[in-house]
Amino acid sequence: QVQAPQAVDAERLLAWRDGQLRVRNAPLREVLEELMRYQGGRVIWLDEQVGQRPISASFNLKQIDSALDALISTQKLRTTALTRRVLIVRG
Repeated sequence: QVQAPQAVDAERLLAWRDGQLRVRNAPLREVLEELMRYQGGRVIWLDEQVGQRPISASFNLKQIDSALDALISTQKLRTTALTRRVLIVRG
């Protein structure tokens, strides 16, 4: 089935070329999981509601650890790292 064309934010979608992840009103869950994916990691959520918070931000993909720290800090998440690749998130 063919659908009508939809407008997209090309600058945001192509930000990865400049080493950036830009999100606008994206669920926290998607943003955190995307950042962890760049480290080959995964997230285990203990509070699903927390993952629904809308996030608008820009992250430097060349400094993933700093990006993760900033997101966790600004969102006041309680986290436990089982390993560098597995992060448990609570509200």
